Amino acid sequence: RVTSFRYPEADTMISSIVWTGLRKTRPLQKSSRNSKDAASIRLDIKVDEEILPYKIPKFLLQPIVENAVIHGLMGKKGLGKILIEGRIQDGKILISIKDNGIGIPKDKIQQILSDSIPEAPEQGKYTSIGLKNTDQRIKLNYGEEYGLHVESQEGEYTLVLVELPLIP
Repeated sequence: RVTSFRYPEADTMISSIVWTGLRKTRPLQKSSRNSKDAASIRLDIKVDEEILPYKIPKFLLQPIVENAVIHGLMGKKGLGKILIEGRIQDGKILISIKDNGIGIPKDKIQQILSDSIPEAPEQGKYTSIGLKNTDQRIKLNYGEEYGLHVESQEGEYTLVLVELPLIP
């Protein structure tokens, strides 16, 4: 069974996820909260009203937004931005999460959703197991035609597109 949230709760939940991600990364920061070097992130959420009646699995976006914060924005200088958009297109719910972070190398993108991610990373290193698990969860619940797609340009952005069925 898939549990879901509906839009009014989504805005609060997503903001909470970003804050949680920042709290987890705080030990990585060498500067204080008031320092010009401290991470600063702007979160924008744009969801078309037409998706409001449809179910979105709970905690679906959490690992994606957390990865954007930890892997994309914490290594970036200046203002970090995360844009979350939701819409219906081609009979599917599409949710995109885009950050203006450091990006992902092309060879790593292919590894992210495959089985080739190392089981035991070096101490202090992260894997993309959260994205892989999220993709597998979607495919198990809804079928192989749904899931995650990752696009990135090193030094520019990362975009994760979530495709879900229309389930009222």
